[in-house]
Amino acid sequence: MKAFREKFQIEKFQLQKTGSWVISLRPQQVTLGSLILSLDRTCPHLGELTELEGKELSEAFKLVETLLEKTFHPDKINYLALMMVDYQVHFHVIPRYEKPIEFDGQQYQDQDWPKPPNVLSPLELSENNLISLKQCFKEKAN
Repeated sequence: MKAFREKFQIEKFQLQKTGSWVISLRPQQVTLGSLILSLDRTCPHLGELTELEGKELSEAFKLVETLLEKTFHPDKINYLALMMVDYQVHFHVIPRYEKPIEFDGQQYQDQDWPKPPNVLSPLELSENNLISLKQCFKEKAN
């Protein structure tokens, strides 16, 4: 769990917490506004979620969708529960855009639209861009 939290910089990029679920900015942005939705306890399998965590997951999905809608108005949202390398229940949340979107004076294109996202080909964002992106989410959430 510690390695997972460090890899995705969960504390540094945390946006919100709802029940047992943490919503954080994904350090490597696949498309602008990519997030990580992760369980706050060690759990390697989706089938091991408690009944309460399952109910809270529905609320977490609603919160994620509200955050993204208020911030970037994506055309679609992809949720990927890959867990091939990181044995921790989490979702990569990839907002999808048919047209380019602008943020911080830059235009960002969803290069894979309408195909599946390529999580191995992240956008090139600086640390300052990521901090600005986190701030944007925080401002829109209120």
